[in-house]
Amino acid sequence: MTVATGTRVVTIAGDDLGTVKDVSGDCFQVNAPAAPDYWLGMDAVLESGERTVRLRVTGDRLDDLKRKGPESRRPAGDVIL
Repeated sequence: MTVATGTRVVTIAGDDLGTVKDVSGDCFQVNAPAAPDYWLGMDAVLESGERTVRLRVTGDRLDDLKRKGPESRRPAGDVIL
C-alpha cells in the first residue's frame, strides 16, 4: 500500500483527519488541522486512492495507531480491531 503527500486522510466513517504531510518507510505523517501532527503506519490504511487515504478505524481508536515517528513500531502482539 502506498500513500502520497497531500492526500486527504479520513477515518473508516469518512471523518476528515487532515492530509499526508510526509512518507517515510512504512509510515506516514498526518498534517492535522488545529492539532499536533502525528505518524501512522501503513498497516492503519484500509484503502488508498488518488485523493483519499481511508483508515481502518474510527476516530475514537486513532490513538491506538499513532507512532512516535517513522522508526517506531507497535509492540508485537498488539491487535487492532
